[in-house]
Amino acid sequence: FCQFIIFFPFHGVKDVPTSPVLIFGKDISHLPQGCIFIIGSVGIFILYIIYGWAQEYLFKTPGFSDHFLGLTAYQFGLYTIISIIESKVTGVTYSKEFPFKMYCLIGLTTTGTILLSNTAVVYLNYPTQVIFKCCKLIPVMIISIILQGKRYKFVDYLAVAFMIIGLIFFTLTDVSVQISFDIRGIVAISIALICDGYIGNLQEMAMQRYNVPALQILTYSYAFGFGLIVLIMFFFGTLAISAVFMFQLPSSFSAIIQHFGDVFMWSTLFVLSGYFGLQFVLLLIHHFGALPAVTVTTLRKAVTIVLSFLIFEKPFSVEYIWSGGLVVIGIFLSTYSKSKNNKAKARVAENDVEANYQVV
Repeated sequence: FCQFIIFFPFHGVKDVPTSPVLIFGKDISHLPQGCIFIIGSVGIFILYIIYGWAQEYLFKTPGFSDHFLGLTAYQFGLYTIISIIESKVTGVTYSKEFPFKMYCLIGLTTTGTILLSNTAVVYLNYPTQVIFKCCKLIPVMIISIILQGKRYKFVDYLAVAFMIIGLIFFTLTDVSVQISFDIRGIVAISIALICDGYIGNLQEMAMQRYNVPALQILTYSYAFGFGLIVLIMFFFGTLAISAVFMFQLPSSFSAIIQHFGDVFMWSTLFVLSGYFGLQFVLLLIHHFGALPAVTVTTLRKAVTIVLSFLIFEKPFSVEYIWSGGLVVIGIFLSTYSKSKNNKAKARVAENDVEANYQVV
């Protein structure tokens, strides 16, 4: 059964590597290819569905929207600690020759991506935020054309056209049926996507030009983001208030359980599921290539959107379905275009996909 799963939909996408297949530092290369694919897919679905559920639940908690900076600071702080532990466990050696300016640039864009994505949840219907995050290709193409003079195939422009049309109609549907629609959310998520598109170019440059491990880039980016957000909160006088809100100890035991269940527990679940979910995404990218990885993550996002409508009460319109479908068509057109490159270019495309995956 495991062998059938991998050979039916994905046979021929990428040659099976002979190198170790690591997940959380454990080599699982001895398992059948189908089982490795199932492990990666199930991990992505479970952890990122928990991630989305926890994020939407938190922002629907009364008073929490005023402390999204506190959540983002906690997110970056915990990511930093976990990535340092991971580097020690896996034996990754950090390079000392990477320019500090490059760290600042990557850290700033990473902070912008995650912070503004969290900000967008305050002002937008959650499925709208998710559908926008599916369209990273748009800013990536624009930035690559402007900064690098890169040329794309017709199918790539067609993919972007599908995404843009889908986003427009999805947003118009939001405007017509959602009471809580706020244009500030569109601005926030759009800038987050621009930052995300810029991150890919910076990370690829860092890994190729300076031979810096990806984990080192992530660790320093998270540390930079944590420090920057804490400084912002201190400057605006919200640091202590948010800390008390997220970690306060109410007077009664029942109040402690209720508060930590609503804030601390869900915040920690949100952070951990996002970080460890990324490990399964990278497992699929490294072992099976970009097409299967994007297929699984796109299906996961579709399930997240459906569950959002089912679990959290909100207005629904059939226009969400076909406009979201246009975005999905654009995603698969883009991924199919990359998969058709020759083997030399395929590795570049794989790195490009990996570089653009953030825990958001």
